[in-house]
Amino acid sequence: MKLGLYMATQWRQGADLAPQLANLIEQVRAARASGLASLMVGQHFVSSPLQMFQAMPLLARLAAEAEGMRLGPGLLLLPLLNPVVVAEETATLDWLTGGKAIIGLGLGYRPRRSGWRATSRSRSSAPPSSPTPGCLRRW
Repeated sequence: MKLGLYMATQWRQGADLAPQLANLIEQVRAARASGLASLMVGQHFVSSPLQMFQAMPLLARLAAEAEGMRLGPGLLLLPLLNPVVVAEETATLDWLTGGKAIIGLGLGYRPRRSGWRATSRSRSSAPPSSPTPGCLRRW
């Protein structure tokens, strides 16, 4: 069995994120030194009243301290993202980590938003319109 670390990356609105990033970097160093095999972070959009770093740029920064560890987003909200961008960012992360990138894809647990109106989950999760196959082909 291999163990990993899922990092909390949300802070109260207005918090100074510089010391929070330094803390995350130190957590990655400690996880690596302790022999943990992987590192994951989450993704949320419009997370008010909280704030957070977006997953892929944060992982790219943390990759320098995570040498040898697998790392990736615990879950990217694929219906809200461009699959070409997801594929290219994941491929870049994979290169930066020496082939250690992993990716979690999902629909999310909140009703999907299209502009400012909510759309039903049943419509958003229909397999024929899923961007996942195109994303994986591009990766």
